[in-house]
This record gives sequence, structure tokens and C-alpha cells, in this order.
Amino acid sequence: MTSLGFRFQQFTKLRSLTLYYIRSTDLINNIISDCSHLIDLNISSLETVTNLPKSMPNLSELIIETDDIYINGYRWKQIIISNLRKLRAFRLLMFYESDIEKTIHEEIDQLLESFQTKFWLDEHQCDMSKSTCPIDKKYSSSKYVNILILDYFLLKFASKFPLQFPNIHHLELSCPFDDVLWSVIPKFDRLVSIELVSIIHPDETDQSITDLHQLLDRAHYLHSITMDYLIISQLALFYGLECISLIQSLLGDQCEVLLINIENRSIVVDLIENVPNLRALTFQCQDDRWGDTNESFIIYRR
Repeated sequence: MTSLGFRFQQFTKLRSLTLYYIRSTDLINNIISDCSHLIDLNISSLETVTNLPKSMPNLSELIIETDDIYINGYRWKQIIISNLRKLRAFRLLMFYESDIEKTIHEEIDQLLESFQTKFWLDEHQCDMSKSTCPIDKKYSSSKYVNILILDYFLLKFASKFPLQFPNIHHLELSCPFDDVLWSVIPKFDRLVSIELVSIIHPDETDQSITDLHQLLDRAHYLHSITMDYLIISQLALFYGLECISLIQSLLGDQCEVLLINIENRSIVVDLIENVPNLRALTFQCQDDRWGDTNESFIIYRR
């Protein structure tokens, strides 16, 4: 804690700060108090927000995400009035489970009512409304999401709503997937890494190879891909040079970092020679026998 605070003391003119996964209120407050010129703050600890030090007179924008914590508009008003006098922009993403003793509609109505005061409507021009399925892309686009995990059921769920994630950097995806992915992620120009996991499902179709081609054709800046062995084995029994052909057809010159399970070690050299921009390869052979003295076999080509 001391060393971290000392480092932040060197950035006395810092104006923007994002903190994730730091739950210590004392530590965060020490960091914040060192940054007297800070105006933009993005944190994930509600306790920290409720105790924001008064040494932050210049804070003009607050972006906060809470998980399993309920806080209504009345309390937010008190937090802003007490500590954030110069706040001009306020973004809130709040996840919590509905009270089982109330209907979800009652709880939403009560939450919205807490934001229907003069403070929110007149002084800050906040027009509050509710929708379980917003059609307007302004509200359904999650441009701040950089990491997305989509399994079979989440993708099916997303197909029922006009959700969009246009700024994904890392994607974990179950294969096969259907065309709803193209509407959920309308563009892949920021995608740099992807992890593909195979699934076995009763209504799954044999479209994995087509799906992967379409995805990789759109991901022009992809430099890291992770695949499990079942993705390949579901398509056919690819061994030897057939496995290399599959990798080449899917990845081409884009692949730089590859983690994959293969049938045996004999194809490793050919794989390295035929994927021209590969600089890191991690693999596990299906015929490996693991024991106490075994070590993972990792080849790096620089």
C-alpha cells in the first residue's frame, strides 16, 4: 500500500484515473488524495464513493459500476451534494438481484421514483424511464465493454434483445454459434484476442468451420487465438498436415500466438514453418502421459 501510494504521489497533475478490483477504501482514498487535479474517476467500490474525500473539488465526471449493491436516487443525491459539487457527468451501471418479496415491476417503479425528484429532473435534466427491451440503439449499445464471454445460452439470451458490443478487445466464445453474433458484435475491428471453446448440445449443427471462417474474416487485427481440441475433432479427424491446413485456412497470416491441443508432436515443426507470423506456440499432445516429472512443452519462435 505504501509503495503504491508513493508512486501516485509522483503524478500530481493526473486528471483521469480508472481503478478496478481494489476493495480497500483506505488505499483508494490515499491514492485519490494524492491526485489533487483528478477530474475523471472510474471505480467499482460503492463504499469508496460514499466516502469520497472532500479533497476532490475538481471531479467533473463519475463512472461507477456496482455489483449486488442497491442504492437509489435519494442516496445518490446525498453523495453528490456532500462530496461532488462540480460533478457534470454521472454514469451508473448497477447490478443487483430483485427482492423475492416484491415483484420486479414494483421494485423498478420504486427505483425510478427515487430519480424523479427536482434534483434529478430540474437541476440536472435527467429524464428517467424504464424499458425491459429498449429498441433505441443509444441505450442498447454497451460501448464501454471490452471483454465479453458468450456461451451457448448467453448468446441465445442475447438474441431476444437488441444488445450491441461494438468495442470488444477480448472475446470468449462457444462454438458453434449462430448468426445472432453478428448483431451482438457488429464490428470486430478492435478484437485482438479470442478464446474458442467447443460445446456439445442436442440441437447443435455442423457449422463450426463456416462460423470460424466468417468470424476470422471480420477480425482483421486479431493476434491471439486459443482453441480447444474438440473444436477440431468435432469437424473431422484432423491429423498431421490436415491439422496444419485447417490452421492455415482459418488463421492465415494473422496468427501470432497459438494455444492448441494436437494429436502428436510430429507436426509441431511443420506447424511452425507453415504459420509465417507465429511467434508463440503452446500445445498439448493427445498422446502425452503426464506424471510428477513431466513438464509442459512450450516452443517459442521469435
